[in-house]
Amino acid sequence: MLKRIAFVAAVLVALEGISFAFIGTTATLIDDATMVTAGLSFKPSNKVGIVYVGDANGQNYTITAKHASGDSYYATSNMANNIYKKIDSTKVGTAITAVAHDNSFAAGETVFTGYVQI
Repeated sequence: MLKRIAFVAAVLVALEGISFAFIGTTATLIDDATMVTAGLSFKPSNKVGIVYVGDANGQNYTITAKHASGDSYYATSNMANNIYKKIDSTKVGTAITAVAHDNSFAAGETVFTGYVQI
């Protein structure tokens, strides 16, 4: 599962030059309906939650992902060159949501405080 989450995050970093950000400064849990609205063509694996935070212009974004059974969060943005990871053992069995996504990163964030580069 870690490989799938890391793969999705790596693809997003690789596509940072291709803008697919959708407008909306509110944290949004990416699900099937959001994928259609945003014109994205991938579906997260079962129990993997992805939270998207975009800017008002639709140019910058930050994405955080977590498997519901895991303790690790993965984050990146269109301005970051890396994927970042945070382990929180108190979150095992907790699904990521748009409200409780364990970050307050701004769209296009480059400093991921509390996370380590992987």
